[in-house]
Order: sequence, then C-alpha cells, then structure tokens
Amino acid sequence: MLWLRKFGWVCLAGVGDAGDYLAVVNAEGYLICIEKATGSVAWTRRGVNGAIPPVVVGGIIYAVGAKGTLAGFSVKDGALGGVSMSVNLTSLLSQPFGDRLFAASENSAICLRPKTGEIVWSRPLPGVGRSAGAPVAGGRYVVFISGEGESVALEMATGREVWRSGFRPVFPPMLFGDNLILTTALDIAAFHLPSGKLLWKQNFTSPLACVAQGVGGLIVVVTKKGDVTGLDAGRGNQRFSFAAKADQCAADEKGIYLADSRGGVLFDRFWRELL
Repeated sequence: MLWLRKFGWVCLAGVGDAGDYLAVVNAEGYLICIEKATGSVAWTRRGVNGAIPPVVVGGIIYAVGAKGTLAGFSVKDGALGGVSMSVNLTSLLSQPFGDRLFAASENSAICLRPKTGEIVWSRPLPGVGRSAGAPVAGGRYVVFISGEGESVALEMATGREVWRSGFRPVFPPMLFGDNLILTTALDIAAFHLPSGKLLWKQNFTSPLACVAQGVGGLIVVVTKKGDVTGLDAGRGNQRFSFAAKADQCAADEKGIYLADSRGGVLFDRFWRELL
C-alpha cells in the first residue's frame, strides 16, 4: 500500500484523474484534490454535490454544485478556472468527449461545452435526470438511460434520437468501438451503436455481484454465486470461466483482481493464465 487517506464517505464511483492529481467528492459536499504520489491534499472546495463524481477536461476539474450548477476549478490551485453554468444538473457527468460533456437535468438530456459555457443542445427526455448511470459517448452518438430505464441513443451533434431499446440496464453502459454493452441483473447484451441492432446476448443463472469490467476486448463478470466469466466483447463468446468466492472485481491491461465484500483481496490472475 502506497498511502491511505480517509475523508468520510467518498464518491469512489468516479474518481477524476488529473495527471499528477486525483479529484474526489464526499458526502459533506467537498471537492478534494489529492496528490497522486503521496496522498497529500492539495486543496479543497466546498459546496459541490457529493453524489456526482467530478470529471477533468483540459486541466480543469468540473464538479456539479449543490444547486445543479457546473463549475470548473484549476487542477493546480483550485481557483475557478472555467465558466460557471446554471443548468440545474441532476445526473452523473459523462467522460469528456473532445471538448464536450453530456449530462442531464430532471427531464432533459444536455450537451455542454464547459470551456465556453455553451449549451450545445438540450433535448426533452422524461426522467433522464434520475438515471443512476452516466451517459456514454462514442463515434457520432451518445447514449442516455431514460427515467423508464430505456436506453436512448442520440446523435451527438444535434441531440436527435436515433434509436431506443426496451432492454433496461441496471449497471452503467460500456462502449467497445461500435458495440454498446448493456447489463441487467441476469443478462448482458451488445447492441450496434449506430443502428441499435442486437448483436449478442448472454444470460447468467445467478445475478451479477458487481459492475462488469471492460478491458481490451474482454468483459469480466462476477456473479453472486462466485463465478468469474470473461466474454469476448465483439462476439459474446466465453473466453474463460472459474469459481471464486468473490463479489468485487477490477481489471486492467495486466489481469483481473478479485476481492470479497470486506475488501480483502483474494487473488489476481494474469491474462496469460486465463486466455
């Protein structure tokens, strides 16, 4: 272990990676910038929404304020470094796509250009601001989850609806090129992003224990029964499967890492041992 910092309850669902720093928010409404190498706190700012992780665009950390505004802070010293936008955001922010971010208010999907403060477009989409997942963008499209749980693909440039699916994911969507991966408690499916065509679908007999992990061309799934399965993201075929008493999983370019609900690391496996 290199370092450990405790800040109360921290929204670790999305840590902002800002080069030599990390940006997190906590339940008390603080935005905290941490030196990656040492764990030292570089600076803090108060008044953010502690349920919405920050994102980093061009050396600026963007966070949603308690009243839904979007504000940017300099990574270096926490000074206001972007245009403050009064857009009443209620959803998670997408990862940056070029100079754009995607987010939602209560009933509208929104495309933002935070550097200039421009709202590129806003499209009515009932209940989208209550979605638990962040929008995902790729190619010419961005996918939102509606208030009814439908997956809705919009044209990135205009916000025009391209397609929607009744497949209702309960975990955040993932993109592998033109393959949109959606996951329910028992199913994982791939859709062709430009057309919405179902490419493949896999069913599990035990509910998923955690968010599926995507790395390279693989999707790693852990079920509550303890089975660990690797699927090819392109075709959906099984690449490996084994039993483990785990309910948490992480993956990177080296391999996969499994842990139990108490945070104890069970073991790791290198890809060369699995594929």
